[in-house]
Amino acid sequence: DLEQVQKPLSALIKAQIDSPSGETEMFFDNIHLSPIKISVSFSMHGTKPSEELLAKYPVADFLLRTSNVAEVEDVILRLGYYEQAHGRYTITKLANEVSSHYQNQFMKQVHVLVLGLDVLGNPFGVIRGIAEGVESLFYEPYRGAIEGPLEFADGVA
Repeated sequence: DLEQVQKPLSALIKAQIDSPSGETEMFFDNIHLSPIKISVSFSMHGTKPSEELLAKYPVADFLLRTSNVAEVEDVILRLGYYEQAHGRYTITKLANEVSSHYQNQFMKQVHVLVLGLDVLGNPFGVIRGIAEGVESLFYEPYRGAIEGPLEFADGVA
């Protein structure tokens, strides 16, 4: 400890923030990145896929030729928030951690994308439609009851 007292303050700070890779480490009390919501819609109708791409991915070529797989409409992907507390990070380490987190979150949401494919009759859209209908079944009469008895009857109807 006596050796540390003899060193200049700038040398002590530099020793604390430099990492073995030579990048500057930063201390974060709290890092919080909000959840990400992505709405996906795409269609391959009217476009011709690249022969080069189809040669590279034969499974995609097979699916495109045998069915109408290449259409997705209004599929919502929800990627969870990223949060870390009391950590030391270099810019590279932080970028890698955030990237890895959101890649894992995307992989957890792939089933939503698959269920949104029209080849399956869009079961995700059916489930979402039923959920919206159930919500309206309770919400509309409640909203009508607040406004008045005639509006309540309209909400039930």
